[in-house]
Amino acid sequence: MSAPTLNLRFRIDFDFENIDCKISDYTDYSAIGGGTLEGIVKMVGPNGTFYINDGYEGDVFTSPDFSGAYNAGPSVLFKDTIDLPTDSDGLILTGTYYFYMKIKTSAYASDIYTSDEKELNYQVILPVASITVEHSCKLSTLISTDGTDYEITHYDTDGDGTDSDPTSKVIALTNNYPARTGVSAVTVATTTNTIGPNIYTGKYEINLSTTLVYDLESWGSDIWFSINGITKGDDYHTVECDDCACDYYTCIGALQTLRDEAWSARDVNEFKKLNKYLDDVETNYMLWQMAESCGQDGSTYCTNIANILSNADCSCSSADDSISTVVTPWAALAGAGSTTVNQWHSGAGAPSVGLGDNGDFYLRTSNNDVYKKAAGVWAVVTNIQGSSGSAGNTNILYSDISDDATPAGVGLAPLKTYTLAGGTMTLDGDLVVVEALYEFALNANQKTISLYWGGSAISALVSTALVNSTTKYAKLIMEISRTGATAQFIEYSSEQSGIPSRRSAPYITTKAETLSGNIDIIAYGQNAIVSAGDIISKSLIVKLFRKTS
Repeated sequence: MSAPTLNLRFRIDFDFENIDCKISDYTDYSAIGGGTLEGIVKMVGPNGTFYINDGYEGDVFTSPDFSGAYNAGPSVLFKDTIDLPTDSDGLILTGTYYFYMKIKTSAYASDIYTSDEKELNYQVILPVASITVEHSCKLSTLISTDGTDYEITHYDTDGDGTDSDPTSKVIALTNNYPARTGVSAVTVATTTNTIGPNIYTGKYEINLSTTLVYDLESWGSDIWFSINGITKGDDYHTVECDDCACDYYTCIGALQTLRDEAWSARDVNEFKKLNKYLDDVETNYMLWQMAESCGQDGSTYCTNIANILSNADCSCSSADDSISTVVTPWAALAGAGSTTVNQWHSGAGAPSVGLGDNGDFYLRTSNNDVYKKAAGVWAVVTNIQGSSGSAGNTNILYSDISDDATPAGVGLAPLKTYTLAGGTMTLDGDLVVVEALYEFALNANQKTISLYWGGSAISALVSTALVNSTTKYAKLIMEISRTGATAQFIEYSSEQSGIPSRRSAPYITTKAETLSGNIDIIAYGQNAIVSAGDIISKSLIVKLFRKTS
């Protein structure tokens, strides 16, 4: 019985990473049923035959390239890792290739099936990895992007080119932190890899490894030619950031502590010097933020900050370039680089859900927790209370920032009251500082505010002119120093916003309250007309500075 006709089919896969190929038998054997088969192949490249089975020319199947059982369908037996010819750069040699296959089956052992000659015009230029990397000191982030053009052009035997995207593409884009940080690498399967906040200064290594498959030519309903492999690329990126945000974030608290210690020690000159430093730091930091947000060079302001803070012996900079330091995301601070003006809020308890906007901060005065609102939820992000110190540290005894308005009537109205407990000021030199902030209604009614120590008015201010949005705030301050068990030395002042002439020079008085007993500190307001609300008490803050022994 003569053997049935078979249309031999095979598939060729070029591996451009390992520079070899694989041939797979895709013949449909339904016409002859199941059994076993043996196959031998021949491959000719642009510079001649690069693979041929020893028995191919003589139809000898003693050492077949593949063999095995098949069912009544495609066998999918194969031979792989056949080395391809290469050019001077070690790439697959371009040009014309020819492929041949012979098959002998157990069902018709005396018959040999020979495939048609398959011609391939290989002119593929493989994709070259392209990586871009950028970092933001403002956001403390680093972003790597795979910008590789994975489209290739394949030419048929007539020389006609067709652009082809990968049939399959699996990306592995890895950002490696500087080695000394000890932070693990981050790998993603997308074209963009963002790390941070926070990132660190130093050298980052970026690795790209993309596994590709291109199915390029069909033979009937099957793919007969495909190329695959891995495109790899590396890049390096050095993160260098101004130290402004780092210095500011790290050192501003240290400078404030030094100032408070100077005040506690009654070192007026040192207190004034450090207070001036704080003002200068705030101003330069604001100007630096503005310059950075506008894409301008803010290095001058950054240098100013570093110079000022050096007086506090504080800097997050390092002379050792091999050390990676964390980059503080200054854009996360309230209002930085945003069209939304974020605000600070405060109160003794936790913030309510409806308070503030996303990006706002909240200080819980009872325990010094700092909250930030994001996605409508307040969450604790840090605590600004330092470790317990020795006597002489500042204590906030009272902080009330609720709005309390004068009632209807013209009498003296207590708006906020704090009772200083007896025995609070135990040493001569202990200091209590009281600050009261008021807001005036926008009218020309006379308004009187006063701050009392015990039964005595100490600091006061009377507004008789028309109040506008610039002049509506006023502050009363008194600083009470203990000079004896029943003796106090008091310095006091007052000021009204927008009116330099309403800022009084410090005045001095003495009082004789008994410090072993309770003493009321009261912020008063007094309307000149019967209607309510001409004066609002915005805040009353009482601080205790203990004298070091």
